[in-house]
Amino acid sequence: MAATESEHRIGTPIPVPPDFPVHWDDDAEPALLWSWDDFHAPLPPTPMTVSVGEFTRAGRTQANKDNGNYRPGSLSKVINGYPYSASTAPPMTDDEKSARERSLDRLIESVRANWDDQWLPELKAFLDEMKAVDYSSLSAAELWANVERVLNRHSRHWYIHNMVVTPVIGQSNRLEKICSRLLDSSGSSEKVPAHILLHGAETLTVLSINELDRLADAARNEPEVRRALERDIPSCDTRKALETSEQGRIWLHALDRYLHDFGYRCTGFDLSFPTWVEDQSFVFQVIRSMLADVESGSPANAARSKALDHERDALLEKVREAGAGRPELLEEFNRAYELGQQLWPLKEDHSHYIDQASTAVVRIAIAEVGRRLEASGAIAHADDVWYLDLDEAKAALIADTPHGIKELIAIRRADRERLSKLTPPKHMGTFPPDHDMAGNQGSATESGETLRGTAASKGQATGIARVVLSPDDFHKVRKGDVLVCRSTAPMWTPLFRVISALVSESGGILSHPAVVAREFNLPAVIGVQRATSLVVDGQPVTVSGDDGLVHTG
Repeated sequence: MAATESEHRIGTPIPVPPDFPVHWDDDAEPALLWSWDDFHAPLPPTPMTVSVGEFTRAGRTQANKDNGNYRPGSLSKVINGYPYSASTAPPMTDDEKSARERSLDRLIESVRANWDDQWLPELKAFLDEMKAVDYSSLSAAELWANVERVLNRHSRHWYIHNMVVTPVIGQSNRLEKICSRLLDSSGSSEKVPAHILLHGAETLTVLSINELDRLADAARNEPEVRRALERDIPSCDTRKALETSEQGRIWLHALDRYLHDFGYRCTGFDLSFPTWVEDQSFVFQVIRSMLADVESGSPANAARSKALDHERDALLEKVREAGAGRPELLEEFNRAYELGQQLWPLKEDHSHYIDQASTAVVRIAIAEVGRRLEASGAIAHADDVWYLDLDEAKAALIADTPHGIKELIAIRRADRERLSKLTPPKHMGTFPPDHDMAGNQGSATESGETLRGTAASKGQATGIARVVLSPDDFHKVRKGDVLVCRSTAPMWTPLFRVISALVSESGGILSHPAVVAREFNLPAVIGVQRATSLVVDGQPVTVSGDDGLVHTG
């Protein structure tokens, strides 16, 4: 590694946990600050997910080069199955910062038009085409050709992802800074997060939940449908029960339309977790919980949304009052706010098409490979395919099955199961001299029974803690429970209709758990390090989204 590493050598070494040993490849590695990507990889990824991730990474890297965000010196390392990253890049110069701001200006001005005129039509056309493919009718060669096609397009989609996310987050950050300048000038030190000001935007995430609410409302008003859904039985049996009545068949038709529009999403962070269209049990589980909630349904949701609208309007009035004596700054705010309103919906909408649907069509194609390999006897179970990489799966499908492949799968599966039980530290290596040590105390106890994090969504709620590490744990969640997790993603959003509060180990104030919790008026505390280890599943907890405290006593 380069000489710039000398800047990282003088700092505070981070103790290596005894149950999380690390092997450094050279003497320079432990002098860097390595950070675990706990938001995107709360559990060790399967080999297939890692292999597909190369296509994702290629698209994102090219986007960062094109949008001015790329800086050489980024390093990655897998430690005990978990992805860590570090950087050897020196601090940006003033010229580099200015160049990045100019690039961001151009992106902010062009992203909405690019999305509407080019990227969205492109995404829709390809995804609609892939949803119509009957993989079971394809030959082995044709099937793999489709796998390669969806992977190449998936890389392109993640190029679009970064070309969208960079200006959307950049503009929201600029809006917050302008608000701070206005409020500081009026003697107020209040911080106004952009997601509060921009509440109310119509997004596909909100639409997907509203449509799920309508399905629950329709079931609530039809006794035969409700009785079939309230039975805790396998999803295939639920469908059979619904098909016995006319109203049940009508409701199933509406469900199938919903799944076509919103069901192309994996339930977890790994390709090994099925999509909603493949496994409908999660959708039935959420609707069942919604039916049990007397306060659920469209009227209650409208009331929650109205309360958030009121909070937004009050903050807007306060900001504009603060700018009454500074017309130029107020005009700057108005322009930034107008741009923010235009761009903010893209934060969720791009995820619907890329993070969710594009990933889903990749998974569905590879899942068919798994079924073919099981049928041929190459692997014992169809879901063993996730413990192969792309090259191994291709060889097994269209050439001779690699020797010892079943034994290799068994070893990899056992290793991942063992590593999944570990609690990785957020950071390893060495904190640089200027690192904010206080920012790494999210798990610090104020007493023996209180944890501190970042207040992400106001309010207070008490409920039974449900520690959820993956969708395999979703069955534990009941109405009124407190969800305690490493991170959430858009695929988990329906759980927000069931739980009473959220505690997340990862995520920032503009992360998915923070933003969606606010939309649902759900108390939330994020950044509580080691929460899934410190909170005992089944114990009562109180979550305060006002001060960022989680009381476990």
